[in-house]
Amino acid sequence: MKRINLSRKEIINRFCRFSLPAKYPRKWNYNFLILNGVLESVADFIQGRASITFGSMHYLAKVEQASKWYSRVVDRLIELFS
Repeated sequence: MKRINLSRKEIINRFCRFSLPAKYPRKWNYNFLILNGVLESVADFIQGRASITFGSMHYLAKVEQASKWYSRVVDRLIELFS
């Protein structure tokens, strides 16, 4: 995974060029992750959502899980856009 450093305004402007509110690609990406076998808690972490339970906040190696799962599905994601 690679972090993209854009301001909130830059992100909004990019999506507005296509008349596409940012919430729709985010929802699509979440569904894509789930449909490709990524656990919901890991998909939430990848999208930057906060953990709800104590155990999920402190005992899961989420960075490692997110990296593992993302590397499993990224090729499928690239195929969709190429």
